[in-house]
Amino acid sequence: HDVPFYAEAFGIPESRVVPTGIPRMDRFFDEAARAEGREAALSAFPAARGRFTILFAPTFRGETPRTATYDATLIDYAALHALALEKDAVVIFKMHPFVREPLAIPEPFRDRLIDGTATAIDVNDLLFVVDLLVTDYSSIVFEFSTLGRPMLFFAYDLDAYVAERDFYVPFEQFVPGRIVRTFPELL
Repeated sequence: HDVPFYAEAFGIPESRVVPTGIPRMDRFFDEAARAEGREAALSAFPAARGRFTILFAPTFRGETPRTATYDATLIDYAALHALALEKDAVVIFKMHPFVREPLAIPEPFRDRLIDGTATAIDVNDLLFVVDLLVTDYSSIVFEFSTLGRPMLFFAYDLDAYVAERDFYVPFEQFVPGRIVRTFPELL
């Protein structure tokens, strides 16, 4: 199914694409590796221990790694913090590695809203403690889907994204979760 997509993405003939899976997925099917990843994640983010854990992990916007951004002004930190308190949850933000601008989470909210972007932990290990993934067009959906946990898609700019980059399969038909377009809907 994916051979034509990879061939196009990498500019090579379909005959050169060998669909074998990817090694980074191995840890999702190895119980010891999962347990090790879970402990690494809880060590990196002790506030997640015993709490409902939400990972906010969007992809970047922009043409190149140098121009990569994410519009963090869309995030209502106060409302999200109130929800985290109500649900006894933590929200860990892990922005795409190309996004260099740190999040401006106000100090009073940092007990439940954590910028984990600069944390060295591999995001795939972090997934083992995540109860809900909030993403958009990121490929993280593939790894997280192996865990069978819920996902929410914050696609505030879906029309623009489709016009600029598009998808191989219609987004609305493909994603395994609800699509929301506004932050109040996300909450």
